[in-house]
Amino acid sequence: MASYTNPLDRWVVFLKGGWDMELLDRLAKEDPAIGKAKQVLEQMASNPRERELYELRRKAILDRNSALFEAKTEGKLEGKFETARAALLKGADVEFVAEITGLSLDEVQKLKAE
Repeated sequence: MASYTNPLDRWVVFLKGGWDMELLDRLAKEDPAIGKAKQVLEQMASNPRERELYELRRKAILDRNSALFEAKTEGKLEGKFETARAALLKGADVEFVAEITGLSLDEVQKLKAE
């Protein structure tokens, strides 16, 4: 049996779903955190309500992360438009503003026309 002295190696084996129960038991004994994770997984697998709650929490976390990513992306784009407006007000060339902001030439020209 291979030796997993590095904690990262133990977690990789555990997370890859190595279903060699003897190996998982050994890893659980060597690493208390893996033992706790194994215990939680076994509990969830045996209780449909726990599994459902886990899936609901997971979905909520993914939804929140997605909303945060979208807000961050939208904020970055708005920042580019603000920078472009400010540069145009200072008399910067349309091509230069497009280049430094990453906005298209058409977008910058529309901003200038506003």
